[in-house]
Amino acid sequence: MGPPRHLGRLHRRDLRPGGPPGKLKEAAEALAYRWTGRADPRQAGKLDAETIEQFKALGDVVGLPDRPVPDGSIEIWDVNWQVFQLFQRLATQFRVVVVPRGLFHLGLDYQAADIVLRHLAPEEADPATLFADLQEMEAAAVPILNEAMT
Repeated sequence: MGPPRHLGRLHRRDLRPGGPPGKLKEAAEALAYRWTGRADPRQAGKLDAETIEQFKALGDVVGLPDRPVPDGSIEIWDVNWQVFQLFQRLATQFRVVVVPRGLFHLGLDYQAADIVLRHLAPEEADPATLFADLQEMEAAAVPILNEAMT
């Protein structure tokens, strides 16, 4: 599986476990917002190099990044890259129910997920681990996909 072409702001990064928690969920949430054509309301504005320098001139600022943070960009850890790509391939495989306000997403069609896992997952990958990771991403994405219903 090659890198996604239509998600230029999501990029792969070689990080190992022990870093900030939640990267897999963050990736699923970012995809869900993009699938629905909405901006992630939790994303802050862009911090370019000039803005960072202006904040540093004010004194010690807690949590200020050392490098510019692209607007809306997240990093995908190498350990999550395979499941991220599988989740992207399942974008059209959500079970939905038509309700008066639109579509209500129930979750992934697990029969379709099984087919994708069997045909696209690398042989050395553990199917149970990939499936558990897909479920974690599904749990993060479904509430965002259904926000219009509330």
